Amino acid sequence: MVAGGSRDRAICSKAQGGISLLKSYGSQVVTSDFGRQLGARLASALTVSCGAAAIAVPEALRTLRRQLDPYVNGVKWRFMGILASIVDLQADLHKARYRCEPSPVKQAEQLDSELARLHRDPPLSWRLQRVSPVRDHPLIFSSYYDIFPNQCAVQLANGIYVMRLLLDRIITMYSPSNPSESDTCGIACQICASVPQFLPLVAQQDATAPFSPVPRLQCCTLLALLYVAHYVSEDVAMRAWIERCLQYMSDVGEMKIAQDMRDAMASNLDLDYWFAVSMVGSYVFAT
Repeated sequence: MVAGGSRDRAICSKAQGGISLLKSYGSQVVTSDFGRQLGARLASALTVSCGAAAIAVPEALRTLRRQLDPYVNGVKWRFMGILASIVDLQADLHKARYRCEPSPVKQAEQLDSELARLHRDPPLSWRLQRVSPVRDHPLIFSSYYDIFPNQCAVQLANGIYVMRLLLDRIITMYSPSNPSESDTCGIACQICASVPQFLPLVAQQDATAPFSPVPRLQCCTLLALLYVAHYVSEDVAMRAWIERCLQYMSDVGEMKIAQDMRDAMASNLDLDYWFAVSMVGSYVFAT
């Protein structure tokens, strides 16, 4: 595992590198289709890097988004815009700017409402298929799991889920007498339901061979999400199931990072979500 200080410096360096690119070429990326595609990817990656570095989204990125808005649309672009606002809110809270003010609660509630609306109306081509196996399976939580049509769809859905959990935590911390209206348990269950699709033992692939690169990368996208679900859940069965999945990824998939994450859970470490992201790399969002 990389030392925390080295990881923080690497994240900040990546964010600053993206900012430098925007300042140098920002106005040029909207002049061609290829440039706009590259600009959208850069905007997404830089937003995630800013979140991991606990810094606000730079003005250069806001400018780029405004320039791309007439050309780039869709649920993913809208989600990344909401994510940028969440990153800004968390950066402010990190600096204790809102310590005694109600503003973060109101902003968190508004952002949660925007995410809920976004989740209610996914593109038809991204809608999931819910599967209810006849027999119980140790790597399926509850009685069902979800199959998404593509990687982008599942990453976007999980991005919405985990951001709603983080916003719920902000609301609870800064307004304990006015709890969030989010269904924390239900959201955590949705994260759990997205996992079995990518586990070879459930997908009826070779369940004993080490994971190939694609399943390993797919499982990496789930680790920070599972950490958050484990942290917020009061369901003993859910927490045990998450630990079992990580142990499977570690033992069969030969994913040491899964064992590192499980060890953090067992130690009851209160890791920041973005720190968990930085442990596995910025694979949580389909950038």
